[in-house]
Amino acid sequence: MAAHYDLNITKGSSFTIRLVTQDTNGSVIDLTNWNVRGYAKIKYSESNLLVDLNPQKVSPNTNGFIDIQLAAATTATLPVTEGVYDIEIYDSSGYVDKVLTGYVRVFPEATYQ
Repeated sequence: MAAHYDLNITKGSSFTIRLVTQDTNGSVIDLTNWNVRGYAKIKYSESNLLVDLNPQKVSPNTNGFIDIQLAAATTATLPVTEGVYDIEIYDSSGYVDKVLTGYVRVFPEATYQ
């Protein structure tokens, strides 16, 4: 079962977070032979993306870290909303494992230029 962690993003601000992948026993997942993908949507049944989270493995891959970095220009285009996201790891054989899920909240900004 995937771990649950909510993401809070402020429009117009850079967003950076480092997540760690763990198996059901709490052991770090070695990401060496895995690819990573993750998206946010308004709701799971929605076909349109809110944003491609473009998760990246962190070297060394054995530490199980995944970084998500969104530029301020990207977050500025997001609507103020609460949606959902998930991150999956997948291998060359087509095996997919959902490792993280949660809500993604986009908050408005008070300072806008």
